[in-house]
Amino acid sequence: MGEIILLDEETKKLLKAGEIIEEPSNVVKELIENSLDANAKRIEIETLKGGKKLIKVKDNGKGILEEDLPKVIEEGATSKLRTIEELYMIQTYGFRGEALHSIAKVSRLEIKSRHYTQSYGAKIITEGGRILNLERIPHPVGTT
Repeated sequence: MGEIILLDEETKKLLKAGEIIEEPSNVVKELIENSLDANAKRIEIETLKGGKKLIKVKDNGKGILEEDLPKVIEEGATSKLRTIEELYMIQTYGFRGEALHSIAKVSRLEIKSRHYTQSYGAKIITEGGRILNLERIPHPVGTT
């Protein structure tokens, strides 16, 4: 079973007041927070045209399980809390399950990742929130 769950509707509504992706700097912030929450020791950031053409964040964190990649673009998808009660004890930067969902809705998004427990990586490509491709690839532990 994967690490990513989809929050129930009641919890999603309570968290709806979260961050909204309004500009490239919001995307960079959200992706860096995901890297930090994944215990990354190294984070590389690359942008083109102020982030309007490309935003690339690469980390050496724990990675995302292959089976969880399609879930990460769903609204309310999170590995950081399971119940609304856990919200009061949250000790991570991201937790709402909105960042990757919001980014996927307004962009062409490619996520490459290898979870530390797997011997292979996986890549998902989305556009406008729709999955275009999902495949296994060679990739170091971490997420790009």
